[in-house]
Amino acid sequence: MKLATNNKDLALAIGKRIRVYREEHKESATRFAKECGVSRDSITKIENGTANPCINLLEKISKHMGITMEELYRWEEI
Repeated sequence: MKLATNNKDLALAIGKRIRVYREEHKESATRFAKECGVSRDSITKIENGTANPCINLLEKISKHMGITMEELYRWEEI
């Protein structure tokens, strides 16, 4: 496992992981956002690495994805 070297790398890695999950599960950003209790715009910004979600939201996201927080934070090529 490779660790992100800065916050921007981490934000981009988390966003990419979320987008890949959604695409693999054929889930729209709107539906994903609703399941996580946020707006579609918030999910889009997270996926693009332009938002800094709080730990509580990241916990909701990882739970919805069926993965641990550690897996969400993993920095590896997808």
